[in-house]
Amino acid sequence: MLPAFLRHVRRFPWVTNVTLYGCLFAGGDLVHQWFSARDQVDWRQTRNVAVVAFSFHGNFNFFWMRFLERRFPGKSTGMVVKKLFLDQTTAAPLATSVFYTGQSYPIT
Repeated sequence: MLPAFLRHVRRFPWVTNVTLYGCLFAGGDLVHQWFSARDQVDWRQTRNVAVVAFSFHGNFNFFWMRFLERRFPGKSTGMVVKKLFLDQTTAAPLATSVFYTGQSYPIT
């Protein structure tokens, strides 16, 4: 069963990436709420986090990382530093801004 699952993951990397981002963001929000000792889980907040992750973060990061790997191929230290620098100076501020903007406009 695992080989069949992995075959689908390799065949549909975009779907896998978007699904993982959405589930990890929503799961992370639930764990954060649980550890912050709230009386009840705020499902609206978790839903908003999941919507932002599914609609933007999974898609953006899939295509951004693909662009970086094609534009700067290789695993040498210099290439990794270039990719890391571009990621942290370009993509990270954009992704953070989208996340906080998405959280500030709650879906009713």
